[in-house]
Amino acid sequence: MKKTVPVLCLLLFFIPLFSSQQDTTLNTNRLNELKNRVQLYSQILIRQKESNSQTPEPLFQININANVIDSMFKYIPEISKISLQSDLNKSDTLLLYLAELINNQKRTKRKGIVQFGDNVIVGRNEYVTGDVVVVGGDAEIYGEVKGGVIVVLGNIRLASTSIVHKDVVSVWGSPDIDNGAQIIGTTNIFNFKKMFSPHFFRIRPFTLLPVIIRFIWFLFLFTVIIAIYYSFKEPVENIRDQIKNNYLRSLVTGILSIILIPALFLILVTTIIGIPLALFVLPLTIIAAFLTGITACSLSVGHHILPRTGLKTDSVLAALFAGLLAIELPSLISRITSLFSPVLTTTFSLAASIIIIIAWIPGLGAVILTKFGRNKPTDTGNNAD
Repeated sequence: MKKTVPVLCLLLFFIPLFSSQQDTTLNTNRLNELKNRVQLYSQILIRQKESNSQTPEPLFQININANVIDSMFKYIPEISKISLQSDLNKSDTLLLYLAELINNQKRTKRKGIVQFGDNVIVGRNEYVTGDVVVVGGDAEIYGEVKGGVIVVLGNIRLASTSIVHKDVVSVWGSPDIDNGAQIIGTTNIFNFKKMFSPHFFRIRPFTLLPVIIRFIWFLFLFTVIIAIYYSFKEPVENIRDQIKNNYLRSLVTGILSIILIPALFLILVTTIIGIPLALFVLPLTIIAAFLTGITACSLSVGHHILPRTGLKTDSVLAALFAGLLAIELPSLISRITSLFSPVLTTTFSLAASIIIIIAWIPGLGAVILTKFGRNKPTDTGNNAD
């Protein structure tokens, strides 16, 4: 430990350059956070030394020359202010300050990440403050993620140094989780590879084709609504609230919009300026409105269903999956029953049509009423629950 004094002297030369950037007002909670962090560093240091067959010495038991400590307090006024607000001695306070300074210099903060069609890598010294959502790419996590990690149509790699504070979700991919990786939430894996195995097709390949197509459509739609939600969280939440608080109004607006869309199309094609709008802008707007409405409706239905099934989870992904499954279930069943019962097929097809009316159309109406979620809904007491 004799090397400690030269190291601190070296830091003494550089710290005045950074001291002006430190926050001079630290409350008790902040001090406790810093102390816990240094204690954690101490444990890591001990484990590293033990692996090298050396006798470790805890960080808080390091004896530092008193003159060096006094010099540090003289050149860094912030340390004196920290000491006045706590019962820590000078040695501990100095270590807290240095640990926080070193930590701030080493770690790089990143906001929540949403990536489509490309890979995402979170380095060992990186800290993501939100979620990591990847669609059509891989996610490699070596550092810390404050939110969850959701990967659709890609693989997840969690190194032994990774920390994920919420759920890890893999949809149609292969997770690779090393020993030592810390996942505070739950791990959810939705892998449908068995559905496309050769054994599955050997039964009745031509008859099963519509069933397979329907399942592929469900998975595609699930992927799309995940992407929409994590790209436009606040608008989707506003649309969801509109459906919940003003269900009948949303339903009527959705029905009227479907009736008026053909009329609007005819009006646009009668003018030169309106032709490109009718052929390109209007269809894309309608598709976007329907998909956004389905996302909000699935979220609303999922939050309504999950508590009644006994599942205690706040996962948005679980709510989206449960809601979409409830909406699409009659259509899926009708495809399956088409293999052996025309009567059941007709029954579930009728149920699917009713679901479209009571679920999809209000979603479209809510999108229109909130102007794609830009406006917050007003509670009229007309609650869908």
